[in-house]
Amino acid sequence: MADALTRWRFAAGSALLGACALIVMAVSWATSGVSGRHGSRATTELSSPPASIGPPAQLAQIDHAAFDRVLVREAPPPPPLPSVPARSETPFSIPDLELVAILHEDGAPSVAAIYDPRSDRLWVLRVGDDLAPDGRVTDLSADSVELAFGEHRAALSLERGRAGR
Repeated sequence: MADALTRWRFAAGSALLGACALIVMAVSWATSGVSGRHGSRATTELSSPPASIGPPAQLAQIDHAAFDRVLVREAPPPPPLPSVPARSETPFSIPDLELVAILHEDGAPSVAAIYDPRSDRLWVLRVGDDLAPDGRVTDLSADSVELAFGEHRAALSLERGRAGR
């Protein structure tokens, strides 16, 4: 293990030393033309335009209207979004339920018996229990039960026996 670590350190040190030497040589080469020690760099000045461009008379014959063409067209506007039909706001109807009894344990209301005449079913529920597909018992007092159907609330009482609207 120690031998492998020593070899790795030697290789890393050698690579670092080589990189530093390469940087020194590159800086020396880049600055050699500036100092003039090894001669100056050749510069070429154009006394006339290259032969591929042609004389100035030929440049005057270019049709400049050719450059007035539209090369890229804008994308057409997107089609209009389909209209969403207006949602009909049907009023929420509280299910026809009857509060039959409220059972007390240790003097406090604990269980409510609710009858659903549509399904001919008797529900025995505590606070937090689900009632049918989307109802829930939210509160239970000595003589009434509060039910929640999504955002809508309904109260059943022993006096009325039917859901409050």
